[in-house]
Amino acid sequence: MYTNQQQQQTSLLLEESLRKTATTKGSVELGEFYDLAQIDWTWPRQKIIDEVFKELKTMGFFLITNVPGYDESDLLHWGKWFCSLSEEEKKKLHKRVWNSENKNIYRGLAPFIDNDPSHVEIFDMGLPYDQVTEEEKEYSLHEETPWPVEPEESKQFREYMEGHYNLRVSVASELVGMIAEGLGKPAGFFDQWYSHDTLITIAQHTDSGFVTLLSTLGYPGLQVLVNDEFRSVRPVKHAFVINIGDMLSRITNYILKATLHRVIDIGDDRYSSPFFFEPHYAAKIPSTIMDKESLSVIENDANKARDADEVEKQYEEMLYGDYLIDKITGYCLAYQGLWKGKRSDMLKKQLVEQEQ
Repeated sequence: MYTNQQQQQTSLLLEESLRKTATTKGSVELGEFYDLAQIDWTWPRQKIIDEVFKELKTMGFFLITNVPGYDESDLLHWGKWFCSLSEEEKKKLHKRVWNSENKNIYRGLAPFIDNDPSHVEIFDMGLPYDQVTEEEKEYSLHEETPWPVEPEESKQFREYMEGHYNLRVSVASELVGMIAEGLGKPAGFFDQWYSHDTLITIAQHTDSGFVTLLSTLGYPGLQVLVNDEFRSVRPVKHAFVINIGDMLSRITNYILKATLHRVIDIGDDRYSSPFFFEPHYAAKIPSTIMDKESLSVIENDANKARDADEVEKQYEEMLYGDYLIDKITGYCLAYQGLWKGKRSDMLKKQLVEQEQ
């Protein structure tokens, strides 16, 4: 996703998005910067696991630095190139809610909207459609990403973004494996939820799912809740900001922390690129993945974690795609068309109840 806050924002939901956020008159003071812990991706694996787990239990946010092959200057270059496209070209990429001639509901461009307090322009892209299984194509969240075809640099833009997408998938996959090991599970514990080679994501103010990798592209504006106070995160170039969502926190009995965060108006154009690494639609997510053996591996956490029986009573097993569609349609009316695709009986029942 690429986001441009133009003081507006553009997002490459590639389950990545390019975002541009545009400038407004209501900017907020950044205050003193807060420094997130930095974890060097070239460290020995066990050291990375230990540090990742420590930060997810305490702060819920951290930075990954020195990722081989990642240079955010290239990402920023192509983000600005995209945002400079003519309005005529951009309209061809609009989601259907903004251009009824287009078929795409979930992927594509969400333009700047007058009087929208977020002042954000977002381009959402997803997994190449030829890599989506026939079974998964029946679900609402999978469709072709519309790409610009003019001007002549459009082909280079697509090639770069798809290559960058693969880089983030690689980092996120490795990170999820490390989180599993920190929980006392095998490194491949979560693989079954990603095995269809499909990812689904959506940009939300409060992340709802699993793992987010954010490129701030050197721009401030991200704030995280620290000791009941929102603090501005110091931007670090060529680093990914990492946090987890509510779902991963819940199934770990809240041992891992999903931290409240927000993005403020900095009084100037702002670019960012969040990447949301989520399970495939049909992944069956249990109420909890923690058992007594797992809790015993995590020293000093058994008393802090919510009791596994309590979690199981409160939540039922669900399909991840159902959960996500429910979240994003509540978040934005632009995505209501997603209800028209295939979904489980549970989600159909919810739809009927909402329409009554």
